[in-house]
Amino acid sequence: FKENLRADKKNPFLMTLPLPRVLGEVKHLLLLRERYDTLVWDDLRPGRHVVGKYIGEQFRGAWDKLYHAGIKLNYRYNALSRRRQARRIRRLLQQNPSIAFVCKGNICRSPFAGYYFRQLNQNGKPSPVQVESYGLIERINRPSPELAVEAARQFEVDMSAHRSRLLTAEIAEQAGVLFIMDFELYQRVKALFPRIRHKLFFLGMLQGNPGRPIEISDPYGKGIEQFQTVFKQIVQSVENLSRLAKG
Repeated sequence: FKENLRADKKNPFLMTLPLPRVLGEVKHLLLLRERYDTLVWDDLRPGRHVVGKYIGEQFRGAWDKLYHAGIKLNYRYNALSRRRQARRIRRLLQQNPSIAFVCKGNICRSPFAGYYFRQLNQNGKPSPVQVESYGLIERINRPSPELAVEAARQFEVDMSAHRSRLLTAEIAEQAGVLFIMDFELYQRVKALFPRIRHKLFFLGMLQGNPGRPIEISDPYGKGIEQFQTVFKQIVQSVENLSRLAKG
């Protein structure tokens, strides 16, 4: 992309594209003109395939960044889209009351979300919504790090007995809704399990304030303050999800 911008457009031996033409390929995404029924842009797939063939592998990273930016902009400024997503989550849970929280290793973010959701819905009766958490790293049965356990206690959540589990195709198919934490997870889950695109959402979209980031970053390897910040984001999101699930 940078080389294309810097190149001499008058040189007939260089395979460059005029800037207006390059920008024209992505203007519909930037202007949010694509149909957006959920956070998974189903109608964007053919366009992305064509653009990928046209500009080549070297532009793939740049496209992902634009796609990422488009999701964040749509979340922040498209109130109608946020309401539609909330209605879709409610409808999916009515059809299949089961939730899968997914993060990278299933030792920090997703288990905390699962434990906190169950804690919110403890009323002496079994919750009508089944909640589990999973990761994408194949090393299973790993405990949560000490800082995660310590930070979780501040929210009256006990993660000391947690052991990590792997998200499989069967589990993904059976879940009513899957919540991921960040864009990397969104891309990986979508690539691994393309059939569940319609029920894949960012948990951070439920924080209740579009001014806050839609992504919930991975605190693994960082200090207790980062764990506290991330868990607060999850608490806000899960509390709104719990209300949404109750209709």
